[in-house]
Amino acid sequence: MASDDPLVQKALDRLASLNSETVRLKRFVNDADRLNDQPPRFPEADDENAASLSLGGHTPGVSVRRAVKWPPGSFFNAPLSTAVRRILEARAEAAGNSPSPASVDDIYAALCDGSFAFDTSGAEAQKNGIRISLGKNSVAFVKLPNSDLFGLVEWYGARPRKPSAKKTNGVPAAPASAGGEKAADDAAADEQQTETTEGQEEQ
Repeated sequence: MASDDPLVQKALDRLASLNSETVRLKRFVNDADRLNDQPPRFPEADDENAASLSLGGHTPGVSVRRAVKWPPGSFFNAPLSTAVRRILEARAEAAGNSPSPASVDDIYAALCDGSFAFDTSGAEAQKNGIRISLGKNSVAFVKLPNSDLFGLVEWYGARPRKPSAKKTNGVPAAPASAGGEKAADDAAADEQQTETTEGQEEQ
């Protein structure tokens, strides 16, 4: 099958993440219903393939990614980077050992399923914490450009770092602009004038 237009693929990824969040919330309601000795209101959400079925199978790999279920306690006392690595590696294995990046929404849903202990309260604050933490950990994780998807460095390689400005005697060099070149020329002229004056005084 031909690859989708990048904009279409971005929309499909967004649909997948929204749908996975909907399924997670429905399962939460189902669990609450069972605790109250009531029949679950969304029995279809308990199907492992519920996310892919509701999308009509248009997003390749969604069914295998959502088939990875994390029992409560899977991430209890685990550091965030360790838990996310396990999530991404499990997704890749379920996708036939192929790179399977995850959106922040999908990562958050898996962490919640596995009883991860967040440092903050509120879903949006917790998701933002995931986003910031993974973004800073460039040794292990890669944020795919123009998306909210994260993968492992070993899948894609580390992103090249921007070249830093060279330092002269511990002082950052001036930018190579027209103004910077003029300043350098002026300094050289002053130094030459000083040398000329000193030479005349010695005579």
